[in-house]
Amino acid sequence: MNKTRLLFLVPLFLLVGLFAYNWYVNEVTIEYENGTYKGEASLGRIVWNGVPHGQGTYTYAGGSKYVGEFKGGKKNGQGTFTFGSGPHSGDKYVGEFKDDKWNGQGTFTFGTGPHLGDTYVGEFKDGNWHGQGAYTWSDGSTYVGEFKDRKFQGQGTWTHPDGRKYVGEFKDDKTWNGTEYDKDGN
Repeated sequence: MNKTRLLFLVPLFLLVGLFAYNWYVNEVTIEYENGTYKGEASLGRIVWNGVPHGQGTYTYAGGSKYVGEFKGGKKNGQGTFTFGSGPHSGDKYVGEFKDDKWNGQGTFTFGTGPHLGDTYVGEFKDGNWHGQGAYTWSDGSTYVGEFKDRKFQGQGTWTHPDGRKYVGEFKDDKTWNGTEYDKDGN
């Protein structure tokens, strides 16, 4: 290999290595019409598309905020979404996201309205309670069982604060086929 070629290739490899090492940026701010993103980004995506990628915070114009992982500009991975102003003000979701929707395991807590203090812990699919989960009312009542599209659907147990219990099947949020027990289990 001649010296000219070597002198050309060594700086080229150094530049490629430097570019590959700096492929991700730790802190960027991107302004959008409906809010602001601050966090990590891929250089290639930022330079060409302006897309968040990695850990970051998206603050919406209405005060809602997402803190967590982004992939390709969408909420993906673990994160926390807190609602700002409006009818859901103070409500919070903590858990898994996929393509901007609640998907996987998570916890939803009501921060306002008639359900203030109620909590759902369990599986989510496309933004809805879906699969196995537990809903706890602020008065201490609990439902543990199956959910479909945010409704009690399938096998479950509904326990009241005074100890009464229903065990059985639910259909569209209503008891369907089961057994009721008093606080003594009779």
